[in-house]
Amino acid sequence: MNATIRNQSLLIASLAVCIFTAGCGGNPLPEAGSADEKLFRSKCTTCHSWPHPKRHTAAEWDHYLKVMEGHMKKKNIAFTESEKETIRNYLHRNSR
Repeated sequence: MNATIRNQSLLIASLAVCIFTAGCGGNPLPEAGSADEKLFRSKCTTCHSWPHPKRHTAAEWDHYLKVMEGHMKKKNIAFTESEKETIRNYLHRNSR
């Protein structure tokens, strides 16, 4: 492998690592370590990476929670009323 191709490959790999870590750990979730944060992270990463609560307003989160509830039902993922309420409250407290 010539030096140019090797350098390009290293650059691409480095960028991929930066993008991945920025989305996953660069911006920690609010209330880190709390029961509410842990529930949010566990339920909301069943199918995708977690979205940061500041990404949306409280009203927008209400809409997305209904959408996600539908997806979870289709995939037979348990999501109790208590869990929904806890996650909703967590998102509202930490929304933009």
